[in-house]
Amino acid sequence: MSQKVGIVITEQTSERNVGDVSVFCHGAEWLRVDFHLHTRADKEFDKTGDADRFNGEYVDALVEAGIRIGVITNHNKFDYDEFRSLCKTAKKRGVRLLPGVELSVNDGANGIHTLIVFSDAWLAQGQNHISPFLNVAFEGKAPAEYECANGRSSLSLMETIRKLESYQRDYFLIFAHVEDNGGLWHELDGGRLKELSGNELFRNRTLGFQQVRTHDGAGKGKPCRTKVKEWLVDWYPAEVEGSDPKAIAEIGQKQACFLKLGELSFEAVKFALFDHEHRVRQEPPVFEGRVTLRSVRFEGALLNGVEVPLSSALNCLIGPRGNGKSAILESVRHALGFPPGSADEKYKTGLVDRVLSPAGKVIVEAVDEFGREIRVERERSGCSSVFVEGAYRDIAPSSVLKDILYFGQKDLSSRSEGFDEGFLEKLLADRIDPMSQEEARLVDAVQQAARQLRETLDATEKLEAFRREKNELDVQLQVYADKGVDAKLQEMTVFDADVQAIRAWQEALKETEKNLKSVADAGGDVAAACPLLKSKLVAPIIVRLEDAKEIAERAKASTDAALEHLREAYRAVQEALAELRPVEAQLRQDVAELQKTLDEPQLDLNLFRSKTARAEQLRKLLEAGEQRAKTERYARDLVGEAAGRLHEFWRERFMEWEDAVRSLEAVLPSEIRLRTVFKDKRQAFGNFLRALMRGTGLQAASYDTLVEKFNDGRELYQGRSDLDKILTETASTKVKAALLDHLADFLTFRTPDVTEIMYHDKPLAAYSLGQRATVILHILMHLRRHPVILIDQPEDDLDNETLYSHFIRQLVERKNLTQFLFATHNPNIPVLGDAEQVIVCRKEGEAFNFERGSIDSVTIQKRIVTVMEGGEDAFRRRKEIYQLWKSSN
Repeated sequence: MSQKVGIVITEQTSERNVGDVSVFCHGAEWLRVDFHLHTRADKEFDKTGDADRFNGEYVDALVEAGIRIGVITNHNKFDYDEFRSLCKTAKKRGVRLLPGVELSVNDGANGIHTLIVFSDAWLAQGQNHISPFLNVAFEGKAPAEYECANGRSSLSLMETIRKLESYQRDYFLIFAHVEDNGGLWHELDGGRLKELSGNELFRNRTLGFQQVRTHDGAGKGKPCRTKVKEWLVDWYPAEVEGSDPKAIAEIGQKQACFLKLGELSFEAVKFALFDHEHRVRQEPPVFEGRVTLRSVRFEGALLNGVEVPLSSALNCLIGPRGNGKSAILESVRHALGFPPGSADEKYKTGLVDRVLSPAGKVIVEAVDEFGREIRVERERSGCSSVFVEGAYRDIAPSSVLKDILYFGQKDLSSRSEGFDEGFLEKLLADRIDPMSQEEARLVDAVQQAARQLRETLDATEKLEAFRREKNELDVQLQVYADKGVDAKLQEMTVFDADVQAIRAWQEALKETEKNLKSVADAGGDVAAACPLLKSKLVAPIIVRLEDAKEIAERAKASTDAALEHLREAYRAVQEALAELRPVEAQLRQDVAELQKTLDEPQLDLNLFRSKTARAEQLRKLLEAGEQRAKTERYARDLVGEAAGRLHEFWRERFMEWEDAVRSLEAVLPSEIRLRTVFKDKRQAFGNFLRALMRGTGLQAASYDTLVEKFNDGRELYQGRSDLDKILTETASTKVKAALLDHLADFLTFRTPDVTEIMYHDKPLAAYSLGQRATVILHILMHLRRHPVILIDQPEDDLDNETLYSHFIRQLVERKNLTQFLFATHNPNIPVLGDAEQVIVCRKEGEAFNFERGSIDSVTIQKRIVTVMEGGEDAFRRRKEIYQLWKSSN
């Protein structure tokens, strides 16, 4: 390109590089969060040790425990200065601290220990609004009376929540050690809990129960998870954990809690707790043991310098049309060596050409199923270069990055013939051994057998012509016999026959030598191919293998000697024939002299010689032809056997395919079935017949009859004797002639098998494009053996309701097992799919801008609203209209 192109690469997270810790480069991560931490400011915390070193030692303990976000929740107290000092130290180590308090709410028999987590707004601009709230909560009491575990506030639980609401700043509640004294479950009975669960304010602000230990049946009327869920009916918040330490050494020593976060922020934590089913775990998911794409980057050309790190879960490329989404995805496809697909192939190929021209390169960094570092590089043309642990390997990307699926634009809703089979072949590619060489060998055997049969049939047909020619020559030569000429030239005719026989023998020697050399060349040096064995386990057979090697060496030597002997024999015959040349010259002179003295000048002696030689040749041809005609049955048997082996191979291949399809079907929902029928695409057989017999004048009705009666060319050949019964005499003759002329083509034609995706007992082809795409996405979401799936605009042809109910809901469950990379225009996919990594692609003039981050990022949220919702005004207006509709209905 002649114009200069600018590249801007930004990453949108609130904490990009904290100290030496790189945060959220690959989007949202699973991080350990501790919701219940105490410090020196707490009356019950161990205050031994150097106070000046407290901050560093405290943060060291957090880092050592792997805690990335901690909530400081001292008993009924918030020390603003200590909190700010700790935050400053923690930030340098990549740890975020949130302000909070463990409030002993005046409810229940012993008070309810409630962890209140405050947003940044409570401390905005250096102001402290938390301590004034505590003063209100403990109105009439001195700090010394309540800044301890046993202190109780002046407000009940609901009064506390309403007071917090009055500050108009964000917060949420987590009830501490719910099963112990001071815990929500311990202090309130089932009736009270049921009452609270019906309060919308309580439900909206309560985001967690800490330290749930009794899961199913506590006994003696004590609450447990099962019982509490019954009391709370249709609502139950996240189960979280906290150290509740009374000393630095206790930090992180209790059960852990992990949240999936895209930012180290209050808002990200709150959102994770709202979506606790998918964002809160006791242990983070393990992504080892499967292929994962780590990043894609570009060197040179249009996107020089661009690098896009990828999450191991859901990645969404978003942006207006023409801003680089498909360019990124198609470049990944190009690097991994996938063909562009049948839909819009020209567009996809052209897109890669534009991105990588004139001398650009796309590089995909990945790990394989064994955890090895894989790098794949590819320029605009040529093949991919694969590096395993930094070393170049002459292999295809698919040999190490296995089972990756790619679907470009419109690939999921194509109406092309054979779509179902092609789609399933892509899913089952490595389950079925292609065995193309074996198939080619069997096809070649059929072709050879067909040629041999044809030669046999040709010989049979020529016998009568040879007999007629021989009879004619016998009549012509009788004249010479009647005149006594044959007696005078008897020695000459015998000599001619001998010379002809010697030359035939010479050719036979040449053909034998040629065939033997072909066999020897094909076998190679079998002795040299003997393996060098190292395993002790094969020691018992070493002697036998050495014997076999010796035999092979003798066979090789015998073959070489035989070839040399044949060549010597050929040369000897050639030299012998050379010695007969003077004799042959003398005979020609004698014939010329005899011709002069012959009383019958019309009897041409040279013609007699040639006719006599031809007669002798015909005699031998008739003998050989009669012998070959006797082998016609044998030749037909060879054809039948070869064709049978080929078709048995195809039948076995179909059974392998059937088994693989059934295994796939077993993991699909019951409404999706996979139908397979062996060689049932009869229309394809009809098209084959019409192409092969074009110009014969065979009528359409005859073709229809053949397709109805026979499944393929082999069955037609086997049933050729019945053709007179089902066709007219003329049509039967034409078909039989075509069978003879194109026997190999008929026998090696494979009528395609039927493979159909059935949805609610109807073929997929019977549905609309949107319905077809829905079913295909439904299938993809049920697969477990494909670690990476790339799709360009999966939402094409789908309405939003279908997209959510049949795709996104399953996507949320699947993305912890499969890595997804989508280019999309639909906001539901990144938002409702809870995308771990969103790449915003924008082009401003000639400059490309790529921003990335999870949907926890405020900047990414704004980009989604702007790019995918039409802007803030459009989003807000639509929300207002929806609310009006809801109110009016």
